[in-house]
Amino acid sequence: ISRNFAISGLGGGFYSNNSTINIANTIIEWNSSNQGGGINSNQSVLNFDEVSLLNNSNGNVNGGGGLYSYNSELNFSGILASGNYTSGSGGGMYIYGCTIALLDMSIVNNTADQSGGGISIAEGTVGNISNSTVTDNEATNGSGININSGTQNTLSFTDITVAGNVASSSGGGFYMVYSTTGIEITNSSVNRNTAVYGGGIYLHDSSNPILTNTMVYGNTAAYGGGLYCKNNSNPTIRNVTITGNNGTSYGGGIYCLNSSDPVLTNSIVSHNIGGHGIYAYSSNPSISYSDFWDNELGNYHGAGEWIGENVTINSNGDSCDVYSNIQIDPSYIDSEHDNYQIEDYSHCIGAGTLTGAPVADIEGSLRPSPTGSNPDIGAYENLQAAPQRMPVTINIPVDYATIQAGLNVADSTD
Repeated sequence: ISRNFAISGLGGGFYSNNSTINIANTIIEWNSSNQGGGINSNQSVLNFDEVSLLNNSNGNVNGGGGLYSYNSELNFSGILASGNYTSGSGGGMYIYGCTIALLDMSIVNNTADQSGGGISIAEGTVGNISNSTVTDNEATNGSGININSGTQNTLSFTDITVAGNVASSSGGGFYMVYSTTGIEITNSSVNRNTAVYGGGIYLHDSSNPILTNTMVYGNTAAYGGGLYCKNNSNPTIRNVTITGNNGTSYGGGIYCLNSSDPVLTNSIVSHNIGGHGIYAYSSNPSISYSDFWDNELGNYHGAGEWIGENVTINSNGDSCDVYSNIQIDPSYIDSEHDNYQIEDYSHCIGAGTLTGAPVADIEGSLRPSPTGSNPDIGAYENLQAAPQRMPVTINIPVDYATIQAGLNVADSTD
């Protein structure tokens, strides 16, 4: 379906109204309209398998470069949306008040002048997006995924990668506003996105998603390299690893302000640059059983009394604060190549709490492992129940005069 233009303004490739449409192995490309450059769906059921939406355009603020869908049921598998453009919101897709089951999608290189370069989701939408990638899209806000609900949604994002997206203002990866409850991001990765506010994730006006077993790394922003939380936005963050983000002004890892109180449990915030691990202004974050380490301007700012003050020990015997937070190198296996699993000697092993912990990690491995132990801190679960001895390099003759003398003190792992 190629190179069509809807004079009436709805659906350049095709328009569906109160219908059931089944499409497979089809390319919809170079179409244009004022609403839904490729497709416009109104109160319909769309069942798509292996469909490509390519280089479609929408020149109206109504949105939907590739797809505009209102009050419809969307069952998609194997969808590619690439090169689509809108002067409004939803470069790849604009979804409003729909029930969705979207699987195995690739949303790449789409552009929206307003919000949602890849996908824009409006109020009343329920369902899930899983096993999909949203990469290299551009918009003013929410270059990857924009969620502007206005009312409660029930949306889950599982096993998705949101990466390399660029927002000229806010929310390089995710942008959420008025998204009060019911949004979950699980077993996912938000990485190498860029914005001014919230390089990875931007939360505004009572947006309270739940992040579980998720990696947030390598994102860049002036404020909130990893996450930006503003105006009563209170995300729940459990078994999440937030590392290597850059907040050039405030909050290398997390920036929260105006009564935004994130709840962090079993999470790692480490090696973030250009700011603190968490920077809180007029906010009261809750942080427990977590590891903050080597954040450029310090691990905490304004996070509350006794946070980060080591006054006791945890179950591993490591020094920690009264909330069981540690400040020890998490010992990633190979962070230079994006391997954020933890070494057998990591002090994050067994340092978490069972309360609220997921039953598996980001890769589906049992948590805690082994059964009966405490869970690990971070997105990945190690197989050990407790930290193992860290191997030591013994230099002869610097450390010991003879090889035998070195062998006498060495462990089998040295």
